[in-house]
Amino acid sequence: MSLVGALSVGQTALAAQQAAIQVTGNNIANAADPNYAREIVTLSPNADQQIGPGLFVGTGVNLDNISQQIDWALTARMQNATSDNQSASTSANWLTKIQSIYNALGGHDLGSQMTAFFNDWSNLANSPQNLGLRQVVLQDGATLANQFQSTAASFQNLQNSANSEIQSMAADADQLAGEIARLNGQIVAGQTQSGGGANSLIDQRNTDLNQLAQLVDVQTVSQTDEVVNVYSGSQPLVLATQNFGITVKQTTSNGSVVSKLALRTGGETLNTTSGQIGALINIQNQIQNQVSQVNTLAHNLISAVNQLHGSGQGLQGFSSVTANSTAANTTVPLNNSLTGLKYQPGNGGFVVTVTDSATGLQTSTLVPVNLTGSVGDTTLDSLTASLNAIAGISASDANGKLQ
Repeated sequence: MSLVGALSVGQTALAAQQAAIQVTGNNIANAADPNYAREIVTLSPNADQQIGPGLFVGTGVNLDNISQQIDWALTARMQNATSDNQSASTSANWLTKIQSIYNALGGHDLGSQMTAFFNDWSNLANSPQNLGLRQVVLQDGATLANQFQSTAASFQNLQNSANSEIQSMAADADQLAGEIARLNGQIVAGQTQSGGGANSLIDQRNTDLNQLAQLVDVQTVSQTDEVVNVYSGSQPLVLATQNFGITVKQTTSNGSVVSKLALRTGGETLNTTSGQIGALINIQNQIQNQVSQVNTLAHNLISAVNQLHGSGQGLQGFSSVTANSTAANTTVPLNNSLTGLKYQPGNGGFVVTVTDSATGLQTSTLVPVNLTGSVGDTTLDSLTASLNAIAGISASDANGKLQ
């Protein structure tokens, strides 16, 4: 080997080791960067040079590649853990907001107002003619009604807030998916042009993937050309440089708007169960459940109070009474949906007491209400006829309203 050849061997060795030292220094410099992947240098010997029959000498070392040390299986597990962690954190935050609406330990919550209302009725039952106790029942009843309305309004505001956050986060997720598709293209182009890797672009893409995993649960599949395909459930979100996009699909349930994620291209609904958006979608369902329970409680309370209140009588009799509700059909049983009554009566009866204003003599008559699902069930027409049969009573049901 000539002197030039010997010096060339040393030159390649120095250049390769210098590059290796630079890579090591870069690893140390980025040790605190969570988005940086450690790099290693791959060296290989140059082709031997023949200097005689059967005699070959080395010509130095070649720097083949600077590659990243990425375990894609471990990365996928970390992304899943990130989604689950963000989901749990978001759920805890919003469940605290739901709990604060009930304010169970505040002393002015829905349960406390109901307890006060029931106690008022109990006190009034012991002294039914006490006008002061009657007024207390009315006041606390109005307070309880306001509490129900306030609770329902708070849940509606919370639902609207959740929808707004889903819209905002979905826009961020869509932008990240587009950025990942763009980086896939740049990474392939960088490798084609230089014959090496595009490590900084891969680091940037991994950062975007981690941010996307915080919003929605995703699965990544690495390809041989360093391209990463991204899936949400069974739906492809990013395939190489193609971004299918994320949008929000809204439906109405029980009067409230409910949001779900869908692909912008194709429109398929995404089964998002984790990440911040997945948690918010689940929270929406829980808010709906709470609203349904509050409405059911209010409905049952109204029915029970009206039923008990209707079984009693006031301090003074009435000369005339007109119903608040109107029956759309007066010939079908009162508990038939065709009547259109909001609060349908049940099987039983009530007592009508007629007082002679001249003598003070009272006559009580039981009016049965048969609603057993058999022939002869009480209709508004038959109920009117039963009332008309009582001496001193004149009843009519013109236009479906009992008078």
